[in-house]
Amino acid sequence: MAFVPTIDVAYSTKIGYILIFNLIVGTGALALPKAFHSAGCLLGVLLLSISAFMSYVCATFVVEGMAIANACNKKRRIVIEYSALNTINLQSGMARLFIGKYGVLLLNVIVAIYLFDHFELHIYLISLSETFSQSVNASTEDGHNACYNDWPNWLQRITVYRFNVCLFVCFVAPLVLIGIHRTKFLQLSTSICRWTAFTLMIVLACMQLAREGSPSMPKMFNIHGFGSLFGTTVYAFMCHHSLPSIVTPMKSKRHIFIYLAMVYVLVLIFYLALAITGTFSFSHIFD
Repeated sequence: MAFVPTIDVAYSTKIGYILIFNLIVGTGALALPKAFHSAGCLLGVLLLSISAFMSYVCATFVVEGMAIANACNKKRRIVIEYSALNTINLQSGMARLFIGKYGVLLLNVIVAIYLFDHFELHIYLISLSETFSQSVNASTEDGHNACYNDWPNWLQRITVYRFNVCLFVCFVAPLVLIGIHRTKFLQLSTSICRWTAFTLMIVLACMQLAREGSPSMPKMFNIHGFGSLFGTTVYAFMCHHSLPSIVTPMKSKRHIFIYLAMVYVLVLIFYLALAITGTFSFSHIFD
């Protein structure tokens, strides 16, 4: 692999694949039931499977690119120091090797434009803050009303939302600065939470189906919902921007394509189970 790290920052192969699973699974999974309900289950299964396959192929391209970069470095006898605290140097080093200085500049501009509109932290920031706000002040939907009648007027719904935003930023910002290698146990704990959340949602949906049956028969194929389904399925398997920083510190990359395919299959099974059970369990599904 390209730019092999030193032993003190490397982690085991199992930890690496758990981190890859944690990287793939994100907030996009929560939008799958709505997208399946709008576009139809058959079209949803087909498009989600195609998206998973194409994402896996692109992931293999990334890994092969890292291997080629490593071979070129050995041939040219270029010594590149690995920095565990700056993954940007890791990726820009590969870019400079393949596309040159001006190519790196163009790449940085494209990535900056992409992150400006699609940065995933924005999604977590808004969704988590709104969720916490609803759990605290479920008695009102007006942002300028007090959460409860006996609460002070200044403690409005919008105030609670802004407080949650600040709390989220204060908690996440230090984690971004220290990097993924020093948040290994946090990554493992979030992986456990995601597995638990997926399992609970699927089990609860199956229990409702067994007890009450499906409230309505969802459509199998609806081309009018293709747009939202396509965007959701692509976003659900988007992981390539951070893949090099996870694969590189792994102690062993033997049979990486096989194990990477197993991770993708596992994620696809969870996605399909969540989307299909959610589609059949509820007649009205929200994002």
